[in-house]
Amino acid sequence: MTTLSTEPNKLAYLFVALLVTFFAIALLVDPAADPPLGVSDLEGQVLIGAKSLVPGHNVPLDDWNPALVSPTQVALTTWAYRVFGVSLEVARSLTAGVSLLVVVLFFLLVRRMNPTVAILATALLVLNPIF
Repeated sequence: MTTLSTEPNKLAYLFVALLVTFFAIALLVDPAADPPLGVSDLEGQVLIGAKSLVPGHNVPLDDWNPALVSPTQVALTTWAYRVFGVSLEVARSLTAGVSLLVVVLFFLLVRRMNPTVAILATALLVLNPIF
């Protein structure tokens, strides 16, 4: 039977250090690389349904259905609006709740490897502006 050691795992620290170094070098080499903090014009038009990913085939705005991109989010938002009413607070709290759930699950999964690394990795996840 194997047990998790309470000693810091040097391999886990090395992995986190390499990951941070990789992203730092990637930002230094090309600071405008994808994924950007904002969306480009084409990405924004695709997201709102004004343009199609197929060249020469634009999709009219009337044909846009967000459930085609993320059906789970649309279903959860619809349920939340029916239960709590339509408001900005309901929409924001749904996103915040799902994000909090992801952070807690991530911490619990990484904690099995090493508690210290779990705290560092979770902090990196929370401080990531794209998340």
